Amino acid sequence: MRVSVICVIFSFLLFGLPHVLKGQTMEESMGNWYSPAKESFPALLVLGGSEGGNEYGRNWGQYLTEEHGIAVLALSYHGVDGLPENLESIPLEYFIDAWDWMKKQEGVDSSALGIMGVSKGGELALLLSSGYINPSAVVAVVPSNIVWQGINFSNWWQKKSSWSYRGDDLPFQSYDLNRGFDKILNFYLSGPENPESENVIIPVEKINAPILLFSGSRDLIWPSEKMC
Repeated sequence: MRVSVICVIFSFLLFGLPHVLKGQTMEESMGNWYSPAKESFPALLVLGGSEGGNEYGRNWGQYLTEEHGIAVLALSYHGVDGLPENLESIPLEYFIDAWDWMKKQEGVDSSALGIMGVSKGGELALLLSSGYINPSAVVAVVPSNIVWQGINFSNWWQKKSSWSYRGDDLPFQSYDLNRGFDKILNFYLSGPENPESENVIIPVEKINAPILLFSGSRDLIWPSEKMC
């Protein structure tokens, strides 16, 4: 039910209409591009979370293209060949370049571009939209309003930001390792309770577009309800 609601609302935001799929795999890129067979259409950049790869975006690609006439760029940003193994210091320029690539594709209406992310991808969608790209709609599913420490799957003590820009790590909230290791949620509880500085908070007030947020009151990964 929630998936259907997101599809309907987002297609409304972007004025999408049903058309026939025309899918293709991106060349020399870490993503898949799905575009409808029509002269002009909105487009959506879709970002998954800490699982790596772009399965989340691919799951949306065919559906949104076939049912709502929205082109989808399902983008990987870590965890696959050619990209960082860990979610650390990922350059925002990579996503800005992907955004510019999407805008230039044949048929894309550059005035109707959206971004959607889940979990870490939701954090990223809000971050990018707050000053690095200019979307016409934003969807963030169980996101964070805070830039967090990166995820190094072999060393949780290594402190780097999740994201970088112009070669420098962005300010970030460190994990709280004092609450025990029995669940990942413990690492994140301190963020909304006590951010280390204002600089780690994503300035969502700067987003010049409609924002659709989804959170979970029983989220066992991080406190998305408090950060949404």
